[in-house]
Amino acid sequence: MTERTKSGIPEVFGDAVLVYKRKDESPEALRDRLMPDLGIALCGYAVLGASIETLRELPAKGAGTHLPYWLPERMRKLQGEAARQTKAAEAVIRQAAEALPEEGLLFAARLGERSLKRGFWDLSVAGGCGLQIDLRRIPLRQESVEIFEAVGEDLYEAPGGEAILLVSGGAERICEALSGAGIPAAVIGYTLSGSEKRLLSGGHVSYLNRPEANRG
Repeated sequence: MTERTKSGIPEVFGDAVLVYKRKDESPEALRDRLMPDLGIALCGYAVLGASIETLRELPAKGAGTHLPYWLPERMRKLQGEAARQTKAAEAVIRQAAEALPEEGLLFAARLGERSLKRGFWDLSVAGGCGLQIDLRRIPLRQESVEIFEAVGEDLYEAPGGEAILLVSGGAERICEALSGAGIPAAVIGYTLSGSEKRLLSGGHVSYLNRPEANRG
């Protein structure tokens, strides 16, 4: 049986929601249920802010001595760029919502303090669907990967920051528009019937367990 919450997607994601639009508003439609085979995308580089915070903690942990001295300044510039890209991405996404086809659906929300894994979990449970995510397709900076490797922490459990989680039948088309505007974006998976939450990484398949609460 599909796991559900008492609240739908707008309630679970709250103020983080940028767009939640559905053309099918018939009385029998379950507005908070996501149908299978919808594309799941991520817009913008995830965990940049968390990478900076983790980078500051490296000396106290006696880690990261191999990382270049200029990395903190580099990460701050990337975070500023990410904030500007988020505003541009919002405009592209809202334009896509206006052009939504009949019976189309578009959901988009900032991750903020919500980690990638928490975002996937909340999407699945609130949307009454399963999902399959290819972790290798998530837009990440190599600098972030190296910082989290230096402390042995899972970056998928760090706050996602400015990155936007998006679900739509037209996810590929929206990502093309975002990429054309110079915003990193990729379809990273799709919704499933049932409640399985599959994570792919290379040839390995794992299943998402309930993540810890968001930081902060």
